[in-house]
Amino acid sequence: MPRKIAICSQKGGVGKTTTAVNLAAALAGIGNRVLLVDTDSQCSATISCGYDKKSVGLSVYDLLVNPGQSPAPIVRKCDADLLWLLPGSPSLVSAEIELVKEMGREFIFKEKMEEIVDDYDFIIVDCTPGVSLLVLNALFFCDEVILPVQSQFLALEGMDQMLHALLVITQRMRHPIKLAGVLCTMYDRRTNLSIYILEQLAQLFSKGLLSTIIKINTKLAEAPVQGKNIFEHAPSCNGAEDYIRLAKEVIDRGDPSWQDRYKSPGEIRKAGNTGAITVPEVGPFSQTIEELKSVVNQILTAERLGANQEKTAPTESPSPQPAEDKTDGESPVSVTLTEEDALFG
Repeated sequence: MPRKIAICSQKGGVGKTTTAVNLAAALAGIGNRVLLVDTDSQCSATISCGYDKKSVGLSVYDLLVNPGQSPAPIVRKCDADLLWLLPGSPSLVSAEIELVKEMGREFIFKEKMEEIVDDYDFIIVDCTPGVSLLVLNALFFCDEVILPVQSQFLALEGMDQMLHALLVITQRMRHPIKLAGVLCTMYDRRTNLSIYILEQLAQLFSKGLLSTIIKINTKLAEAPVQGKNIFEHAPSCNGAEDYIRLAKEVIDRGDPSWQDRYKSPGEIRKAGNTGAITVPEVGPFSQTIEELKSVVNQILTAERLGANQEKTAPTESPSPQPAEDKTDGESPVSVTLTEEDALFG
């Protein structure tokens, strides 16, 4: 049986599509047959695979709204070996309206995909932000979820809603979807804020946090413009190394059980030495986020003051510049990493 993994986030702009595209490409590069599914009307995953969203032809939209449409004719071959695409299209923006009166509308995608699901080792589904009907179709099809979280404060807000939605799906709707992990993305080790957010993620999710960290990298942003994944665009950059590491970790983790990692609703707390935590209810998790605001504000205030002091400092003669550091947009580390950071680095 293939592993079916949804890449979900309540918030947009956290590296969700970047993760879906490059994780799929990395898994294919290791030797797995991989299908990448684009369920977003913005079609970013489709574009990243080199297809024009306006002329792609049949898409996930047709699979959802046309009763007689099978998935096989929709699948497109990507340039990368062992990687295929089930493309999205702008028409997906109206799919929810068209499906609202359908019985069992949350299971349409799952039922249609049964025809081809066994042709692949991994199926990676790029979801729209939030918890929409399209996302529910993806979640009821998939067995696992990866939650990308940008290492910025606002990215933490809304996670309570996504976690609560997963809890409802598993407990009330009896679909045994599992949390494969929380993924820290766009990590900038030059800033105290990124380091602090990573520390908080490590405390909140313990071993539920994937040890791979996706560092901020200009090549990752450039690749979709060329219609390529990171391995086609810049295979030796830091971003490519991060996603190869993520693919290997996803394989090594196997199928971690949602029930084992996240127990009954309650306060966020560590569960002994097992690394498990409770699934947060919306209230307690929101309260925790509120408590972080004061610390985050202090960090931002200190960084602004530091920047202002640098601007007003007396001009000094230029000092010799160090040799160029090829870090794809990253400067050398300017702060001391904490022990928690070192564990996940």
